[in-house]
Amino acid sequence: EALRKPEPRPLTVPHPFQLQSEVRHEDYMADFNTQLEAQEAQAKTDAQFKAKPMWQGLQYQPLPHELPLTVPHEPQLHTVSRATLRNQFDLAVDDKARIAEMTKAAAAE
Repeated sequence: EALRKPEPRPLTVPHPFQLQSEVRHEDYMADFNTQLEAQEAQAKTDAQFKAKPMWQGLQYQPLPHELPLTVPHEPQLHTVSRATLRNQFDLAVDDKARIAEMTKAAAAE
């Protein structure tokens, strides 16, 4: 016997899913968007400049103190004493060099 051809069936009509998570997602996104718009509006109002009135009270007066004022003094720098020591050293080196030349000239004669 020959195989029979199946009868044609009607096409399946798809129906959208009714998932509870999609409903929750839409609710969450609606809440999130309203909160975001509220935050942006708050940030916009916070960014606007509002001048505060000037304080009209008394000026600051420091309290009197018993200690005397600090008197500055010149620091003793090492360069001053170092310059005199260096001058003495340079003179000693010059004297040594002069004596060495004199002894060399005396030895050459």
